[in-house]
Amino acid sequence: SIDTGALGKVFVPQVKFLLGSHNMARLVRQCSELGQSIDTGRLVRFMKCCLGQNATFKRWSVGLHLVSPTEIKELNHQYRGKNVVTDVLSFPFYSLQELDTLDESLPKDLGDVFVCPEEVQLRQQGPWSLDEEMQITVTHALCHLQGFEHDTLAAAHKMVNVERQLLQACAVFDSVCVDDVRPLTTNALE
Repeated sequence: SIDTGALGKVFVPQVKFLLGSHNMARLVRQCSELGQSIDTGRLVRFMKCCLGQNATFKRWSVGLHLVSPTEIKELNHQYRGKNVVTDVLSFPFYSLQELDTLDESLPKDLGDVFVCPEEVQLRQQGPWSLDEEMQITVTHALCHLQGFEHDTLAAAHKMVNVERQLLQACAVFDSVCVDDVRPLTTNALE
């Protein structure tokens, strides 16, 4: 199983930030329409810190894709059979069973995270900025890539605790105390 014990020394893993110039222009326009912007450098630094908190994954890579509502709806329909827009999707490279017995020679790629900033803004849970809400959302996705689920009450409680640890260790919030932030998985407990 995945070790979520004491948070150790942080080593910077690789984060594949996949946002081409044609997508950047669209993203900037979308964020302008939302009235907020996304500091992608801050988000990537946050992801690196989160991965560094788990000794197993501190040198692994993750793909980050910022996509439109149409694109995330298509992915959600194609891979989950849900024809609705969502805020975030995680696609692990390995199953939890494979992670437990992974051959050291295999690629160290956790998988890909697809985030729809427009939907993240719509689902925003507090008085913080879109940048800060993106950190909450990405934390949830990274937990899924590491094998955590919220399909049972016990699993949801475990995932909430891991999300809270990651947010407290890595999140940079300007508008509120990070201790006041509610992890995304808490929605599964209601």
